[in-house]
Amino acid sequence: MKWIWAALVAALLAGLCVFALTGCGGGGKEERQVPFEARYVRTNGYDANATYPQTTFICSRASLDAYLTAAGATYDTTELVDLASFYDDAWFEEHMLLVVVLEERSGSIWHEVTAVHEFPGHSIDISRYEPPVLTMDMAQWHIVVELPAGSFQEGDGIQEVFTDWEAIDQKL
Repeated sequence: MKWIWAALVAALLAGLCVFALTGCGGGGKEERQVPFEARYVRTNGYDANATYPQTTFICSRASLDAYLTAAGATYDTTELVDLASFYDDAWFEEHMLLVVVLEERSGSIWHEVTAVHEFPGHSIDISRYEPPVLTMDMAQWHIVVELPAGSFQEGDGIQEVFTDWEAIDQKL
């Protein structure tokens, strides 16, 4: 009789393990992260009507040129234009860009993209690093995220998820 109870408990535990490992109840969809490379360019400027963050998908060299022309009216895009010289028509055949524009109350605050998610939802995780002592200058940043072509469509929305990183001394 004891062996029946032991077998029943073992079967129940095995079933629970299978249930937990197969992700039942999640609709069969697993989180999907998109591979990426991120570049950070300080592009100071000022637009009293701007709201931040701003996100833009760029899928062609022509779209990138149009973006740079428009951004140049507000921001110092010198370094951004230098970076953009790398992205030609051949590059856009296999890649796309996600541009995130941020404004910070201090130039001492910096960022790191930690993940880009295709599912669940479209989102980008950005860690925000703020040192204990700040400079007294506003700063605008263009974060240029390189993604595989087709990761997102130009009309897709993307949610920015910011995480403040507390232990700044450990990062430096």
